[in-house]
Amino acid sequence: MNTSHKSSSSCCAFFFALLIYSLTGFPSVFAAGEHKQKIITTLQAGISLMKHEIERDETVASGKMLRRTIRALRQTLKKDIEPKKQIVNDLRTLLLTELSNEIASLMRTIEQEKTIIENIQTSKRVRRVARNIIKESIPLKKQALASFEKVLSEYQ
Repeated sequence: MNTSHKSSSSCCAFFFALLIYSLTGFPSVFAAGEHKQKIITTLQAGISLMKHEIERDETVASGKMLRRTIRALRQTLKKDIEPKKQIVNDLRTLLLTELSNEIASLMRTIEQEKTIIENIQTSKRVRRVARNIIKESIPLKKQALASFEKVLSEYQ
């Protein structure tokens, strides 16, 4: 009877030690998994946004830049700029070393799009400049998309 009490107390001690180990070991594993999931989610959101913006920009660049077109473009850019800023900020905190060039080019794109939004004129020159900004941003966005997809494939 005494030996069974001894084995049950050592068994309890083992399970207690295992419980303590699991409580201290799993949070770091869970935090690492949570961090990886945040990276994956941010990259997926970035990919979705880049695909949307590339499609939008190609449509704008291929058509005539009329007065109503630039007004609609300004509204669309105004609506799309905040989600892009959020994704860039998330990427900056999560993947600055891997995507530094893409983050910098997206920040430049945001600044250029802000100039289109803030300029209320609709002259021919302003429309031409806006169209050129949009056309020049397409390759940068395609490069960022390819980089996002590459990094995402590494994390999955």
